[in-house]
Amino acid sequence: MEKLKESYSKNGLDYYEIIKLYCECDLLIIDDLGKERLSEWVLEKLFQIINSRYENMLPIIITTNYTEQELVKRLSFGNDGKTAESLVSRLNEICLEIDTNFQDYRKK
Repeated sequence: MEKLKESYSKNGLDYYEIIKLYCECDLLIIDDLGKERLSEWVLEKLFQIINSRYENMLPIIITTNYTEQELVKRLSFGNDGKTAESLVSRLNEICLEIDTNFQDYRKK
């Protein structure tokens, strides 16, 4: 999202080139989904990227510390959770859930 915001200042890749890169790369990895500071703009761009990959059947690896319901709540903006529900629904359809309940290695 930072790269997209930077593109508005015209100091780097064009906005559409960045969106295209995330939508069309061979494999997209999103680490710690739900941890980012959410705004309506961030949710809209995240949905745009994930929906494009969903429609084109392109792989995504997502890591998150949230359950499905927690993720919907975390990604909901204002009183409207419909976009978050749609986003998580698409992820459910194209991703295989692997539950990893390992001890936090940072606490060792």
